[in-house]
Amino acid sequence: QDYLVEHGRGLAGAIFSASSGNLGPLRVAGLALLRTEALWYGRRHRSALAEAMSFKEFNRRYKPARTDFDWLSRDPAEVDLYANDPRCGFRCSNGLWIDLLSAAGRHADASRLATIPKDLPVLLINGSDDAATQGVKGPHALERLYRKAKLQDVSSKIYNDARHELLNETCREQVTSDILDWLGTRRRH
Repeated sequence: QDYLVEHGRGLAGAIFSASSGNLGPLRVAGLALLRTEALWYGRRHRSALAEAMSFKEFNRRYKPARTDFDWLSRDPAEVDLYANDPRCGFRCSNGLWIDLLSAAGRHADASRLATIPKDLPVLLINGSDDAATQGVKGPHALERLYRKAKLQDVSSKIYNDARHELLNETCREQVTSDILDWLGTRRRH
């Protein structure tokens, strides 16, 4: 979303998957806690606190949870691929979380949103059961922000019961087809 604000004039369109226009009231508290933790341990410290407040919390809603990563997809094979990949599932640094939460605090800034080209096509796709975006609350908040900024072509598609990683979900063929259809109808010459 920051990239869209900074570089939207160079884009032909934008697709956001599992995005949010509002991370909720805990964003500010979490940011303060992580900044304090970074003072003690540094920005490179891998934060168990951030992991507990995010990924572990996301997974709590899926009971019984088969893995720590059930929040990602309803497809057990995809979840297992993620869980068994040594490049996935690592604990993120304080710096990453501080930067992410700081950037999220700027998403509703009207002066920043005003820099996005009004004719830039935007597609928002999300699962209705995505714990990271509070289901449909996050993408609906983002859609409202873009419409308030007077973007002329904002589309959204919610996939019932889908979770965070739509391209690794049980409905991935439909998601892929919908993305391709959207791209095909918005070609710029």
